[in-house]
Amino acid sequence: MRYRALTAGQVHDIVEVLASGSEFGVDAVALERGEGEAIDEGPLYNVLDVFRNELLEGAIGDVEQFEGRLAAALHAWFTSIPIEVLDDPGFWRYLAVRHFWWFTSHRESEPISKGNVKNLVDASRPAEHIPLRLFLRTRAIDVNGDVSLAGALPQSTDFWRSHITRVRLGSAPVVARAFAEAKLADSKRQLTTNPLRRVARRLNRTWANTNLDLYGPEDAQLLIEEVIEQET
Repeated sequence: MRYRALTAGQVHDIVEVLASGSEFGVDAVALERGEGEAIDEGPLYNVLDVFRNELLEGAIGDVEQFEGRLAAALHAWFTSIPIEVLDDPGFWRYLAVRHFWWFTSHRESEPISKGNVKNLVDASRPAEHIPLRLFLRTRAIDVNGDVSLAGALPQSTDFWRSHITRVRLGSAPVVARAFAEAKLADSKRQLTTNPLRRVARRLNRTWANTNLDLYGPEDAQLLIEEVIEQET
């Protein structure tokens, strides 16, 4: 499949222009890789137009939930792309500056204003790179195609980045989903920042003697309940 990509040098030059408030014709310099039919970016445009309008109208509410809803809305498009394309950092660099700069510049305005933009666009740190972390969030909780939970948790930046997408737990969707469901159902406020971190550390230590990616839904729920009881 044919797709567009950018080198690290290209994307760093482009983002300097974008961060200054100017526009850049990314398509004119993008590289074409692969063979055969080109990736259809039409569905991507359609989803992004809806969410960009929400942002322009000031109607996004909790920005972390907005990011999660955006991730869920894009999940089908991301998963339609061949794995060899998803494995190419150049593809993610292209997406970052061609399609997602509007959100990156809003979501990460402070690091951009300080000139700390490299990690946001070059895909070397997946949890910092906007389009890649959107995909990683939904992939981490994808059980039978239901990823709506990605946008359900309010004020959850630390939960997703520190305890799901940056750690091995994100590779065990059934357990990661059970953890997210427990956080969402936490009406007693047990899983505040410090207890949440203890639970997450305990879960990740479990990998030492257990294959969490083999857990079924019931076993995952029991594991999460047990760890929460012990750590809160």
